Formats: sequence, structure tokens, C-alpha cells
Amino acid sequence: MVESKKLGMQAETYIVTDQNASMLKIRILGEQLIDLVLVALKIEIDRFSTQDDKIKN
Repeated sequence: MVESKKLGMQAETYIVTDQNASMLKIRILGEQLIDLVLVALKIEIDRFSTQDDKIKN
């Protein structure tokens, strides 16, 4: 969870100076949030699943 906070803060910081880095941080944060939701809902998914597959489940 600490890493998620750090990613969010970095995304906000980079939005002015490096939009590409900011978008990358936001994407990683979104992927982590999906993983947290799946764990919270106790949904088993193959560890090699794409993010698209995870969202569809």
C-alpha cells in the first residue's frame, strides 16, 4: 500500500514536467488497485493474466 501512495504522489509530481512518466505511474497504480480488489474479493486468477483479463473477471 505504501508503494501505491508513492506512485500516486509521483504521478502528481510528474504531471507538469513529464506527462509520459505520470501516465505510466497512473497505469501501474491502476494495475495494483485491480490486484487489491481481486484479493479483497477472493477471486483467484492466473498470475500470468493480462490486466484486461483481470478486469473482465
